[in-house]
Amino acid sequence: MTPQRLLIGHMGRRIILQSLAETVGAGGERAASWRDIAAVWARIETEKPSPADYGETRVGRTRATFTTHFAKSFRTARRLIMDGRVFEIDAIIEHDFDHKRLSFEASETGELIAEAAA
Repeated sequence: MTPQRLLIGHMGRRIILQSLAETVGAGGERAASWRDIAAVWARIETEKPSPADYGETRVGRTRATFTTHFAKSFRTARRLIMDGRVFEIDAIIEHDFDHKRLSFEASETGELIAEAAA
């Protein structure tokens, strides 16, 4: 079976990959913050929203797979941002042993943030 090729033209959306960083304040308190790893072009495949329970409200949760080129540092990503929408990364898939591409299976959190220029 021939592996599926990922062509540059298929990667039409800009995403920001982020990792979780822990900082220590002046008083010694620890706080979590997000650190940008990279802004990259990705191909996006969305899945049908799946319902989830939040208290007494049933809300649909958008899931998508984001595929981009490979870089070792990308494997530390725990969330990504696309158009100000935040996605929590559920799984990272390395498609081949040639280190050409990675996919991130992610779920939208519902959080919106302003994107900084990356």
